[in-house]
Amino acid sequence: MLLGSLERRRAYYPPGTAVPVPVGRALAAIPFRRADVAGGLGFTFPDDRAFGRDELVLLSGTAELCAAALGRVRRGGLGCDVLLVDDEPAVRAMLNFVLRLHAFTVRVAASGEEALELYRAHRGTVEVVLLDVQMPGLDGAQTLAAIRATDPGARCVFMSGHTGRYSHADLLALGAERVLQKLFSSLDQLIGVLGEVARR
Repeated sequence: MLLGSLERRRAYYPPGTAVPVPVGRALAAIPFRRADVAGGLGFTFPDDRAFGRDELVLLSGTAELCAAALGRVRRGGLGCDVLLVDDEPAVRAMLNFVLRLHAFTVRVAASGEEALELYRAHRGTVEVVLLDVQMPGLDGAQTLAAIRATDPGARCVFMSGHTGRYSHADLLALGAERVLQKLFSSLDQLIGVLGEVARR
């Protein structure tokens, strides 16, 4: 669709993003839905730009390719929405980078309390909670209990270098899908586990 008014064009940009200069530009968006994968192609062009039939066919074909690629990502369990919870800044930064590199959408919390707020705000989209066990304030077990009081179907993967007073059996009994050592032997293992949990 072509958005003729400046107000409608501006609505398509994230808050705080300047509308491209000159103001007299149009925005085209081609939404698509293929195999339960939704997405869209968007671009700006001068107001006097017109598209021929061949170009429209090319754009439609590009949308098909994008949908197919996104479909493969989703079927692999990647691309899901992960809530990452860890009180260590270095761990948060490293995992945030790695997960985004593998097409996950990542929401980051530095504490159990912050995680609970984020989960409540994004309950409809968060598919897996990647949760540290030992944290000040609400620890991992208490955080999962609070999240599951909000949403009994919440899926969680615990990670910890030392689980403290909790055994692996205790953590699994809380409803966690897996318990992983935080000093990951392989980040591929972590990616694989999150993908597996997301596919369920």
